[in-house]
Amino acid sequence: MEKMKTPILMYSVIAIFIMNLTYLGRINPELSCAVLFEEDE
Repeated sequence: MEKMKTPILMYSVIAIFIMNLTYLGRINPELSCAVLFEEDE
């Protein structure tokens, strides 16, 4: 179980970020992706 804590935490943070992107895209479809992402992303 100890080995699983780090990946679960990492995937949870990524999942929350994706959920926020989806929510913001639905609220404001004209929003540029440059607001949330940096140039190299």
